[in-house]
Amino acid sequence: MARAVQSIEHVVVLAFENRSFDHLLGFLKSADYDIDGLTGSEFNLQQPSDPTSTRITVSNDAPTGPDLSPTPNHDVRDVTVQLFGQPAVPAVVDKHNNGFVFDYAQLTGNAGPPSHRVMRCHNPANLPVLTTLAQEFALCDRWHSSVPGPTWPNRFFLHAATSGGFVDNNPRDYTMRTIYENLQDNGRSWKIYFHDMPQTLALANLRTSLAHFALFDDAFADDCAAGRLANYTFIEPRYFDFLWLLANDQHPPHGVLPGELLLADVYEHLRASPLWEKTVLVVTWDEHGGTYDHVLPPAAVNPD
Repeated sequence: MARAVQSIEHVVVLAFENRSFDHLLGFLKSADYDIDGLTGSEFNLQQPSDPTSTRITVSNDAPTGPDLSPTPNHDVRDVTVQLFGQPAVPAVVDKHNNGFVFDYAQLTGNAGPPSHRVMRCHNPANLPVLTTLAQEFALCDRWHSSVPGPTWPNRFFLHAATSGGFVDNNPRDYTMRTIYENLQDNGRSWKIYFHDMPQTLALANLRTSLAHFALFDDAFADDCAAGRLANYTFIEPRYFDFLWLLANDQHPPHGVLPGELLLADVYEHLRASPLWEKTVLVVTWDEHGGTYDHVLPPAAVNPD
């Protein structure tokens, strides 16, 4: 293992949006794949405080096309409700991950079937690219988001190991030092490939390094084929539908299939590259986005 790690010269990170582990891969759990996934008996009560209320059990019939409209809320308050069934962390945690349906019902305004959709998870057979990679390579089933909240703070943690103390998506001048300055200071190269709007440009220090940015469709395949990948590569998906170009970030209500195609493209280009034997690909999602998961994140020290 030590020799394998020492041989790595290129790290590629592809970060999708707003899907939990159980939502995408929980039903991969089986006798052959001993992961911390789903048994199929996990459930939420319609009203977490009422043990007699309707029980909504997980299912493996999540659609691959556009789904979950409106997108579930996932700011800090909503995530707290999703995890504990109430907007405050209880003194004694005897029940958890029990408020997903209840929180979504507040958004949909309907305590019936529309709110039950957050319990629908994917059949692994409907996600052939992700499922195959999970079966053939390493799979992390306890990799939690850094912040129990939305996109921007979690993406900032990916780049800077901090969100600057902020837990929302509000535009600001974010001045945190990032991994990219650390790489440059240590003689390492980096590049960010994007599709429409690089969220990384919310980081003030990166706006002076535009030469390190490139459109994914224009440059990634060529750079892989020519063996000129940077030491560290970060790939941003397409966040918005534009004309015939579909968002491939997997952020609800966007469907998951365009993201599957992006993942396949990234993998195949890397696999065909002369740098394949020296490269590690990390595929992750910035946060759970309000979709069901059964695992309670562990306690963590507030880094800010």
